[in-house]
Amino acid sequence: MKIDDVMRRVRLLREYSTDRGASEAEAQNASRLADLLMERYRLGQGEFQPQPRPFQRPVWDYWRYMLSEFGIELRTFGRRASADVGRGATAIIRIENNHWHVQKPSAEGWEIVAEGKGLDSMRSYLSKNAPRAYSLFKGK
Repeated sequence: MKIDDVMRRVRLLREYSTDRGASEAEAQNASRLADLLMERYRLGQGEFQPQPRPFQRPVWDYWRYMLSEFGIELRTFGRRASADVGRGATAIIRIENNHWHVQKPSAEGWEIVAEGKGLDSMRSYLSKNAPRAYSLFKGK
């Protein structure tokens, strides 16, 4: 493996974080792998200065997968997404800070009924409040 490839991989592994949608275990594992690569190829910390990154499309895969567990479809537009979470409520998610809120229509406009940060808090909310999807057909 070339040193440029190692440096690129370490830089990418350092970018894994819970703020970007990774779980805590994934972020810790990525950090541990980056440290192992740096140790194996004898790279110093000074070689990995933060570099400006070009605009990248937001990654919604973690949110899409989590919502699919509840049978909910995620609709994305730029750095925001929405999903119908049942009982007339809509979840709004912002990818840049992993913040979400659930809103319902009211007489004055929209009323925020729940909010949180990250996948785990959304999963907790949905496990209590999402409509149950029952199947009347059971396969053999």
